[in-house]
Amino acid sequence: MRILVVDDHAMFSESLRVLLGSTYDITTSPNGREALLEISNQCPAGILLDQDLPDIDGITLLKVINALPSPPPVLILTGCTEARLIDDARRAGAAGILHKSMPAATLMDALSKLMAGEAIWPDESNRSSIANRSDKGLVNVVAQDLGITKRQLEVLRLLTKGLPNKTIGRELHIAESTVKTHIKILFNLLKVNNRVACYHKALQLGLVEE
Repeated sequence: MRILVVDDHAMFSESLRVLLGSTYDITTSPNGREALLEISNQCPAGILLDQDLPDIDGITLLKVINALPSPPPVLILTGCTEARLIDDARRAGAAGILHKSMPAATLMDALSKLMAGEAIWPDESNRSSIANRSDKGLVNVVAQDLGITKRQLEVLRLLTKGLPNKTIGRELHIAESTVKTHIKILFNLLKVNNRVACYHKALQLGLVEE
């Protein structure tokens, strides 16, 4: 069975290829445009879809996919901890949702259910596995997936509080030039170009709180 992984993080996609490749024929797309071409050309049996893509958000792409003739089932993979994403994904016609921090065995089980036509939704008792914004362990997993170091996460939290570089450096006992370097790296990793966009992206991913 061919499974399409739609995710712009090459390392994550390759990890899934290694993990799932012995059972499924894995193809990858880094953005929504290429994903739609792949769906049209290859007709995958199922799709693992990242919520946060460079050209379109996953929920919007899901709606486009479900408007196609005989759309394949879609499992949303997310690093976002916003509770409303679960409801948005359900309304948009996803077959389920899974956080990227889940163990490999959980993903394998979810994919088997996806292929069997079953839904993969957290019940109310474990809904916090996706929705709990205060889970520091979850934040660290998301940061690690994005390539954000512990120090950069500290800079990010202070940056999103509106502190200037000099103050951030003083708080963390590092040089202002080092702060600037960390911020430049953060902008690249989060695919933003200013502090406001950085704040909103970090908030969306659950890396910081309002």
